[in-house]
Amino acid sequence: MVFEHNQKYKIQFVGNYQVLEAHSTDYDRN
Repeated sequence: MVFEHNQKYKIQFVGNYQVLEAHSTDYDRN
């Protein structure tokens, strides 16, 4: 149960990081 929760959090964290990275790339482009 704890492992499953950690996996969900890890996926969410990675997703948020990718979104931030995408925004950073957009700023660099401009």
